[in-house]
Amino acid sequence: MAPQVEARPGCRAIQFERGESSATISDAIRGQGRFEDPDTHCYSITVARGQRMKVRLTDNPRDNVAVTIPTVGDMQTNFDFETKATRYTLEVNQMFPGPGSERYTLFVQVTGKES
Repeated sequence: MAPQVEARPGCRAIQFERGESSATISDAIRGQGRFEDPDTHCYSITVARGQRMKVRLTDNPRDNVAVTIPTVGDMQTNFDFETKATRYTLEVNQMFPGPGSERYTLFVQVTGKES
């Protein structure tokens, strides 16, 4: 069983449907027009050690939305790594915040041994 690690306040838990190993989330993120105060969408997922986690950002028309997974990588659109037993936080941001919203689709897959 993975230890419980506090996710950042406001993070939405990613949960897979029974029998599934992936989830897809579609949303739009506001830039708010200022670099100092951009919108951030936060998701969390608890995994076991030794699983394989893939995170892919798609449907990103202006190629201006990216994901940060603290301790794994910063501002990327594609992750593929072996997990530790923990709760990962996935932060979705506009790279260059501007006025208006930008849509995205976030694909998250965890395979390997059960947690």
